[in-house]
Amino acid sequence: MFAKISSFFHKRIVIIMLFILLIGLIILTGTYAWFTWSSTDNTNLKMSIGEIADVIFKGGPEINTDQLTPVFNYTDGEKISFSIENKSSSTIYHSVDFHLASLPGELQAFSFKYILLKIENNSSTEVASGDFSGSANNDILNLIIDAPLSPGTTSYDFYLYIDANLESELEMINKTFSGTLTVSAREI
Repeated sequence: MFAKISSFFHKRIVIIMLFILLIGLIILTGTYAWFTWSSTDNTNLKMSIGEIADVIFKGGPEINTDQLTPVFNYTDGEKISFSIENKSSSTIYHSVDFHLASLPGELQAFSFKYILLKIENNSSTEVASGDFSGSANNDILNLIIDAPLSPGTTSYDFYLYIDANLESELEMINKTFSGTLTVSAREI
C-alpha cells in the first residue's frame, strides 16, 4: 500500500517538476526573443535595388535622436552603418543621400557636422563631410553622386555630431533631430 502511495506522489512530483521546467523554458525563450528583437544593435535592414545591388543597414537607415551633446571625436556621435553588395557583372554607379526630416534652428550651425567614411581593410577613408550651417528641414545632402561601385561588398559609416572642438551653443544640446539615408544604384 505504501508503495502505491509513494509511486503516486513520486509521479506527481515528476509531473510538477516537468511543468515548472517547461514554464521556465518558455519564459526564458520569450525574454531572449524580446531582448533580441528590441535591440537596435541586432537589427539589419536589407533592401534590394533590382537585380544589381543589395543595401544592408545595421540598425536601419534613420537617425531619430534628442540625445545630441558635444563630443570631441565624431565616433562618439550618432552613427548609421551600411554596406552595398554589387551583384552585377556590369559597371554600377551608386549615390548616397541624407534627407533632413527635422533640423531645428539651433542645429543649423558650423559645429553640427557629418562625415561619411568608406570602410576597407580595417581602415577608413573620408568620402564626404560638412556641416549643417546652410541646411534646413527637408533638405537633401548629396554625399555620393554617381560614383563607381566596386565588385563585392562596400561598407560605409555615417556620423552626425556636435563638434566640441568648436564653439557651440548650449541650446544645441538635446534638440530633436531626424533624417534618413538613401542609397540608389544604376547599371550602365
